[in-house]
Amino acid sequence: MANKYYAIVFFLSFLFMLVISLKVLFDSQIHKIFKQGSVTSIRAFYIIIAIVVSYIVSSAIIDFIKAINAIIS
Repeated sequence: MANKYYAIVFFLSFLFMLVISLKVLFDSQIHKIFKQGSVTSIRAFYIIIAIVVSYIVSSAIIDFIKAINAIIS
């Protein structure tokens, strides 16, 4: 039962962080480091960075929940 709970929390936190990180990346000025007209490269970069950040943060949240659960029980 706990694994199902962890999977749900991971999925929801991953989606939430994906939206937040994409919003932050689109609002940033990172696109200025790319050449003019390389829209595909910029989009791919944003998506890859957003997925990596979301995965790392979601994994950290799950590890934190597991640690708290281990301390409590």
